[in-house]
Formats: sequence, C-alpha cells, structure tokens
Amino acid sequence: MMRRKIGLLCALVLILISAAAFVLGGCELTAAGMMQTTGLPAAEKSILPSTPAEYAKSENVYARLNVDGSLAGAYVVNSYAVKSAGAILDYGAYATVENLTDLSAIDQQRDEIAFRAAAGNFYYQGNMSGAELPWHFEISYTLDGKDVAAAALAGATGQLQIRIKTGRNPAGDSLFYDNYLLQVSLTLDAEHCRNISAANATIAAAGEQKQITFSVLPQSEGDLLLSADISDFAMDGISIAAVPFNMEFPLPDTAGLTGGLNDLAGGIADLDSGVQELSSGMRTLTDNAGDVAAGSRQIMDGLAELSGNSSQLTSGSAQILSALKKIDRGLSKADFSDLDDLAQLPAALRQFSAALGEMQDSLAQLQPGYGGAYAALDSAIVGLSPVGSISQEALEALLYSTAPENYNTILALIADYAAAQTIKGIYGQTQPVFAAVAEMIPGLAAGLAQLQVGLDKMASELGASLGGNDVAEQLAELSDGLAQLAANYKKFDQGLNEYIDGVGSLSANYPAFNHGLLQYLDGVASAGSGISRLAGGSAELTTATGDMPNEVDTVINELMAQYDYADFTPQSFTDSRNSHIIAVQFIMTTEPIAKSKPQMIAEPEQPQGFFDRLLALFR
Repeated sequence: MMRRKIGLLCALVLILISAAAFVLGGCELTAAGMMQTTGLPAAEKSILPSTPAEYAKSENVYARLNVDGSLAGAYVVNSYAVKSAGAILDYGAYATVENLTDLSAIDQQRDEIAFRAAAGNFYYQGNMSGAELPWHFEISYTLDGKDVAAAALAGATGQLQIRIKTGRNPAGDSLFYDNYLLQVSLTLDAEHCRNISAANATIAAAGEQKQITFSVLPQSEGDLLLSADISDFAMDGISIAAVPFNMEFPLPDTAGLTGGLNDLAGGIADLDSGVQELSSGMRTLTDNAGDVAAGSRQIMDGLAELSGNSSQLTSGSAQILSALKKIDRGLSKADFSDLDDLAQLPAALRQFSAALGEMQDSLAQLQPGYGGAYAALDSAIVGLSPVGSISQEALEALLYSTAPENYNTILALIADYAAAQTIKGIYGQTQPVFAAVAEMIPGLAAGLAQLQVGLDKMASELGASLGGNDVAEQLAELSDGLAQLAANYKKFDQGLNEYIDGVGSLSANYPAFNHGLLQYLDGVASAGSGISRLAGGSAELTTATGDMPNEVDTVINELMAQYDYADFTPQSFTDSRNSHIIAVQFIMTTEPIAKSKPQMIAEPEQPQGFFDRLLALFR
C-alpha cells in the first residue's frame, strides 16, 4: 500500500511538472495553421514538429432534438487519423472547442481552429450555435386517437401512435439530403408495449426490448407511423442516424424475364399476322356482300312475281286439262259421219300449241335469272362458317384475350357470327325447295315443248288426214292420242300445281330470310370496319412491343441508377474549406419520455480544487 501511494505521488509530481511547463511555455499558431512553439521541451518539439500534418478527417455530427423533432443543439466530434505529426488548420463556426485527446491547447480565431497532432488518432469537439441540419423533423403523438404532448405520455396507458415526418431543410446543405440514408430507430419495452405495428419498418427483439427501425431513402420525404398498446409508458429518445447511402444492388438476371418477353413479342407478332389475314378475308367478304344482297333481292322479286302469276299458270293449265278432257269425251262419242266440223280441229290444235309455246317462253325467261340468283345465294351461304365450327369457349377466350378497347369489336363479331349461323340454319331447311324449283323449271319447259311438238304434229297429221280417204281410221287414232294426251297432261297439271304451291311457300318465307341476310351483311360490314381497326391496332402493338426486352432492360438500368451513389464524395458539414474528408455521419436523438422520479435531497457538493480532480483520476 505504501509503495502504491509513493508511486501515485511520483506520478502527480511528474504531471505537475509537465502542466507547469505547458502553462509557462505557451504556444502560438499562425493564420496559415503552422505552429510555432516557445519554451517547449526539446523532446516535445521533436514529437510535434511545426510542419503540416498528414491526416484523414471524419466528422461525427451529434444533434439533440426536442420531443417534437425541433433542433435543441448540436456539436461535432472531429476525428483525425494522423499519419505524420504536424500542424492542422481546421474550419468551423463553433461557439467553443474542446480537445478530447490530450491537454494540449487548441487555438480558435473566429472560424479557424489550429492545433498540433501527433501520429495516431486525434479528436476535438466543436459546439455549434445556430446550426442547420440538412433535414427537418416533425414528431407528433396521439393517445386513444387524441393529440397529446410527449410529456403527457409518461406512465400513460392506451393506444399510442407516433408519427415522424422527415423532409429537406431548405436552410441546410442539400448534399446530405440528396445522398444520405436516414435510419430512424425507436426502442420500446416489450412488457409495457404490445401489438406493435409499424409499416415498412424492421422490428427486432433485443432482450426485453423491441427495436423498430425505419429507413428513408435519399431525396425522399418520410411519413413514418408506429402504433402500440401501452401501459405505464416510458421510452428512450428516438435515434436518427444519417449515413451515406452506398448499398450495392446487384442487377437481377433479366434473362428469364426478357426471354419470356421475347416469346410474348413473338406471340403478338403471330397474332398480328392472323389478324391481318382475318382482315384481308373480311375485306373480300364485305366486297362481295353487295353482290350477295343484290342476288338475294332478285330472287325475292322473281319469286314474288312468279307467285303473283301462279294463278294464271294454274288456271291456264286447268283450262287446257278441261279442254283435253272435253275433246277426249267428244271424240269418244263423236259421229264421224259428218266430217265438215273436223276441218276446224287442226287450227284449234295449233292455237293450243301456240299457248304452250308462250308458257315455255315464260319458263325459259325465268330459268336463267332464277338459276343465277340461286347459285349466287347458295355460294354465299355455303361459304359461311359451318354451324358450331367455333365453340362458345373459343369465342369467350377471344374476348378475354384482347385489349379492353377491342371489346366492342369482338362482341360485334360474335353477334355477326351468331346471325350467320342462324341464316345458314334457315337456308339448310329451305334449300331443298330452292333446288327443286331449279330442277323443275327445265322439266316443265321440256314437258311443254314435247306437248307443243305433239300438238303441232297432230295438227299437221290431222290436216293431212282430212284430205285423205281413211278419215274415220285416222280420227280413231286421233281420239286415242288425245285420250293419252289428256291422261299425261293431268299428271303435268298436278306437278304444276305442286310446283306453284312450293313457289308460293318459298315466296312467303323468303322476305324473312332476305331480312336476316341483310342484317348479316350489315354485321359483316360493321365487323369488317372493326377488324380493320383491330388490324391497325394489332400492327401498332406489334411495332411497339418488338423491342420490348431491350426497353425493359433499359428501364431497369435507369431505375437502378437512381440508387447508385457510388460516385459520392464526402464533404465537410462544418465548412466547405475543410479537406481530407473521408466520412461524415449524423447522430440525432430526441429527449426520452421518462416517468418522474422522487426528489432526493442532495447533499451540498464540496468544492474541489485542481488536485482533488486530479486525484479522482486515479481512484
């Protein structure tokens, strides 16, 4: 024990000697920052030469914030990694400065701070007045939905919300706002704070504490919200750290994405090719729609005319049949003893033949018009898509696979397709009647021609026979021939009536068919216009998406470039004239929310002298 006390006394003596030498020796710095020494020991002069030091500087800015986020005060700890000893001249608008490394003096002349530093680490603190941080902070508190002061939360119970807003301080240096990441941390007692919620924050357990950390990117304003159910509440100060944002984001491998986009672009190109083919086919269909409508109109008019004249045909045929029956009955009962009246028979037969010729001419005029119109109609109807060729599922898939702006066009196409299917179904039921009419016209004309030839031949032979001697025999043959003609014409008359009935039915139903056909053709025209617009949009889409993979890569690179701060060069917060800056960081802390403690009666503090404080260092 005695030896220890003797050692302490020796150390005190040496310290006193050094302190006295420091006080009496003094030191002086020039405005250029070069140190001149007066009365310093030779050993000290060799350690601290007057040449400029070689160093790297870091600045740690500490700020005290009020509970509402406003600035209460700030100081800077300037740290120097000195490679070679020498004089250092620093700049900063400090109210006071304090050496944190040793007892050597620091000379402050307005905003110039000069000192000497040995090799190693050197620290001094500068206390700022009127400092302006690069950020402004607004902190507000609510308890059970009502705004409260922070002091009122000490020991409180209820549902707490803390909102922290960050933004750029126009009076501060924008360099740090543009390049620094803010990390806002709150520490809560897990026993008194439950159901903690903080969007976009990291919540970590640290023993009995919960640490909640928010991040605010450079050039961004933050609106941070924390909520919790509290009881007997207390909280340490909110800590806000600001450091250069220099995180590396490796670019993602976009090969899979761009490969899929290539497939998508190829699919869009194939779709465009199909749409262009569809558009071409629709143009052909719409170009022929006028011919189809005109042909259908001709058929309808021809059927109406034929149906309107059918009564004349049936009446004339009935008259011919009645006349033949009368002739047959008359010849079978006739007395050919007096043959004077037979001379008029050839003329009557020729008139009858002429009437048949007129009927044949009428059928001959009807046949080509009806045949051409029927062929045009049949070709148009057969050219329509087969019934059920496109399923309802395929139509719905087409609807949902296209862009919303094409919905009306696709819906019109679907409606036109349904109308076309209806028309084709109706035509399928009535087509046999069309075909039967087309087939019966030649047969009727041929039958009339045969009758006409037979009557002409009969008239000629009858005329020749009346001039001969065997008239009675020829008349008997004539009677047989007329009887046969009457029997055959009865069948012809029955067929003609059936044909006229079919024409009447077809003529009655054809207007509805023609109306549906015209609606279909109108739909085709509308669909053609829509498909034309669809083809234009499809071509534009193909052009726009052709280089989509490269465009995606470019956009990704541009987005990632916004977070690339690798070229940021640190600059001094205290004064732009400071050099050799390698790091500047900010540590900002609010006052804690603490429950009041019982007042303790403090014993009066005894004044301590220099030696008392010095001895305290060794206790």
